[in-house]
Amino acid sequence: MTTVATLYLLSKFYAPRGSHRIKNAGATPESLMSDVMLSWLTTSDHLLISIQEKIKWADSMSELDKKHKKEVEERVEEVKKSLSLKADVDFRGHEEIYSGPGGVMDYEEDRIRPKR
Repeated sequence: MTTVATLYLLSKFYAPRGSHRIKNAGATPESLMSDVMLSWLTTSDHLLISIQEKIKWADSMSELDKKHKKEVEERVEEVKKSLSLKADVDFRGHEEIYSGPGGVMDYEEDRIRPKR
């Protein structure tokens, strides 16, 4: 197979879909090589743009994930504080009910008291 035919076949194989295809079979090897390289450059540019778009998308998803995680952690802290305050209020309420005079008897007092 000649060099020109090889370059022509390579240009057909490596040209991206939808792009211009090399049509001049009688062209010089230099022009065919130039066309092949131009085709590869176009393909590489499209691939680079696609990769950059995917990186941009991944970065935005990462930012959204970080924001959501921060919001969830803040909400968890709010709930913890709320539960802690509620538990303190409930505990103080029980303490006031059972600790004063006339409240619930201590275990020792209950044991010593005669049963009837």
